[in-house]
Amino acid sequence: MKVQGMKRLGTAMAGLAMLALTGCAGFFVSTSSTSTSTTATAGDYVYALNPTTSTLSAYTVGSGTLTAISGSPYTLASTVAPLSVCVSGLNTIVYVGGTGGIYGYLIGTNGALTQISSGAALATAAVARIACSPDGNWLVALDSANAQVDEYQIATSTGLLTSVSSVAYSYTSGLTPSLASIRFSPLAGYVIAALGNAGTAVYTFNTSTGALASAYTINPSTTTINHNAVTVNSTDTMLYIAESGSSAGVLTYTLGTTTVSGSTTPVAAGTAPYSVELSKTNGFLYVGNYGTASTGTPGSISQYSFENSVPTALSPASVSSSGYVVTMARDNSGSYLLAGLGGVTTDLVMYDFSSSTTGTLVSTASQATSSANTGAGLQIATTH
Repeated sequence: MKVQGMKRLGTAMAGLAMLALTGCAGFFVSTSSTSTSTTATAGDYVYALNPTTSTLSAYTVGSGTLTAISGSPYTLASTVAPLSVCVSGLNTIVYVGGTGGIYGYLIGTNGALTQISSGAALATAAVARIACSPDGNWLVALDSANAQVDEYQIATSTGLLTSVSSVAYSYTSGLTPSLASIRFSPLAGYVIAALGNAGTAVYTFNTSTGALASAYTINPSTTTINHNAVTVNSTDTMLYIAESGSSAGVLTYTLGTTTVSGSTTPVAAGTAPYSVELSKTNGFLYVGNYGTASTGTPGSISQYSFENSVPTALSPASVSSSGYVVTMARDNSGSYLLAGLGGVTTDLVMYDFSSSTTGTLVSTASQATSSANTGAGLQIATTH
């Protein structure tokens, strides 16, 4: 994975795509085809995708606990080559994307998974990152074979995907795009992709028609900076970007349909900011720092208050991590922050940020998703 700049992310993405998928002990996802209608679920679940072992682990988020769901970990087909995971906005489907295409799994009773379409790919495009829309109707993917965002419509009754469009992303000549992350804004007015050294691409999105259009690109201030992850506040007005390289930290912008304005100087974070997430309420922001793999130095999570403006570091400014912080997501209760780690066996950690008025994180539970994992790190997705 990337440690100093996006060149390492590009190397990591290439490495992940070439992984020998050895699998691990565990249960196989049911291979029976299903046409059963999906219904929204209120379950509080986290799904952890392990690219190293080609498995998908599932846990129920309880009161300070993570409990493995029956059948977990699910062993993915060798053709999946998994790199990314998202949960549909209706909390009925888990999608896994990778160089082998996009696959789907229905969320059943108690969070257990059943393959859609007998395990066949629902889309054949090679993708690096995927995201599901809040309304449950759309999925977007960073296409690893083409410089574009692929868009699909979700059949909410079956989970099947229909290709809608592909929209190219533009970047300044001489910069090197890496497909770091993509997400919908909470109100789905925007789709935003972090492209590493090529900056952040912002697209407008129409939730009624699915129309996706390129709006603008936010370029790094120098060629030694990389945009790794983004998040947007609940009103679709503020954009936060985690960047690494010669100017590591978190950037703040106001969102607009054609332009942005905001500070071009990042608020300091830890070593190699790699992911970013907001609390559900109370105005706190968290940046997952990868750390330094070359020296074996694990990462941390920086913590801030933000009140819809430039973040201000809390005290303490960060909490330590046992591994490289790769990705983060909050659970659907808004009570916990989940972090996927790399370089360690205990690679899924849950933090409590609801009990403290200061927003300071406290580790409350952890799980080892696979005894074989000390590799690149988890990608995680939660119910909403």
